[in-house]
Amino acid sequence: MTSAVISRLSAQDAQILRLEAGPIRGHSAKIIVLEPAAGHALPSVADLRAAIAARLDAAPRLRQRLVRGPLPLTRPAWADDPQF
Repeated sequence: MTSAVISRLSAQDAQILRLEAGPIRGHSAKIIVLEPAAGHALPSVADLRAAIAARLDAAPRLRQRLVRGPLPLTRPAWADDPQF
């Protein structure tokens, strides 16, 4: 039987998460500007998705979500998202 390594949020990150309630949110948005090289076309959405999917193994956190314990005694932890 193998055991998964639990990667908990740092105390500082957990505190920021606790502060995000009601009208106070820490969400951010990212914009990517694509300019093709001369003589090349912009990639399609499908091309972009394929490029990202091909690199997900290098960034496993992008396939995880935060999970909380049954009691609020521990900080949230990262877990693989079975729906990913």
